[in-house]
Amino acid sequence: SYLPSRFKDKMDSLFLKTDPIKTTEAFFYGIGLPIEDVVENSDLEYRPAKSSMNAMINVDFKNDIRLISSIQNTHDGMMKMMHLGGHASHYKTISDDVPYLLKTPNYVLGEGVARYFESLASEYSWLNNIVVIDTTAQKQLVLVCQHLHQVDRLFRCRKLLVMADFEREIYV
Repeated sequence: SYLPSRFKDKMDSLFLKTDPIKTTEAFFYGIGLPIEDVVENSDLEYRPAKSSMNAMINVDFKNDIRLISSIQNTHDGMMKMMHLGGHASHYKTISDDVPYLLKTPNYVLGEGVARYFESLASEYSWLNNIVVIDTTAQKQLVLVCQHLHQVDRLFRCRKLLVMADFEREIYV
């Protein structure tokens, strides 16, 4: 993570008593995009020797969707789970009538949906309904969330500039 450790520790402390998997299931159910069946067939539990890979797999292109990750009760775990939940909810809405070769959604659109839901894990107004904190901590959380969004935008912009430079070099 690119956050200073004091911000990371502050955000992680919010999720000590919050299960990101159950919270994500409840959230998507609440907005009418249930993913309980996907989570049930997935391997999301943290195990010390398990790979830290995050993936969504559409096993048979008939909406047998599975998620692979190693989710812990941390801010990063909540972000990963919301991101994967975004992918799962998006893929589940693709009709079985869509031909096999067209079953995968546009990468930019799919990643945009997942990034939107991932960003909620750092959004004060959403977090305030998920985690229980006192009034003093709420004021600190507002500042931490604002800082996190600023830093995230800067790093995302930097990543896009690097990718653009790379593609310009490789294709020109």
